[in-house]
Amino acid sequence: MIIIECILTLYVREILIPVKVGEVVSRFTGDFESFDPASSEHDLPPSSEPEDVALFWVNRACAQLNQEIARDYMNQDDVSQIDPDEPCPVVPSLDELSDMCDGCSLFGLLAFYCPTQLDWHEICLKQDISIADSIYNLQRVQYFTAEHFPSDVCFLTLEDFLYLPEPLVPNFLAFIADLLFLFEIQPVECVTAPYLRLFPEGYGDEYQPSK
Repeated sequence: MIIIECILTLYVREILIPVKVGEVVSRFTGDFESFDPASSEHDLPPSSEPEDVALFWVNRACAQLNQEIARDYMNQDDVSQIDPDEPCPVVPSLDELSDMCDGCSLFGLLAFYCPTQLDWHEICLKQDISIADSIYNLQRVQYFTAEHFPSDVCFLTLEDFLYLPEPLVPNFLAFIADLLFLFEIQPVECVTAPYLRLFPEGYGDEYQPSK
């Protein structure tokens, strides 16, 4: 068991490198050309701890998705459908790993990187999310990774996700590292690189939406 945990830890630290993740974020926020990891002005994870790096990446990706959600929400074809008393849906910000247990941010991460396969409207985003809502989000994450990834990287059960006991934190971080690897380092076919989608003018013919 100790050997497995050591292997997981090594893998996670190999993928969740603060500077590399900072570069990833700078691309989809439009700051890549001016990105300088030595500068205190640029956005980097608060520490080199894998948990902080994972939270940094997921939070920044979901914040970018929230901007897209807000644009879509306000640009609906039928403006009369907008309820002034109903706030625009938002993927909540995370303070710790256990905040991912409702599945909102994980589902949001998939929708951000694979928008041709998943629509953000499919995410259950409520101010008071129930266990049933969380299970729905998490099941969608499980189904998607099993169907669209070359190998199933989601070995955690619904119960593992919902309660995230301390012994399973390395496994959860390994799952986040797998997502980063399959989205940014060796993108799978279903991925549309966010920076190409959001800033096509800066990358010319590189923009090829996923089929």
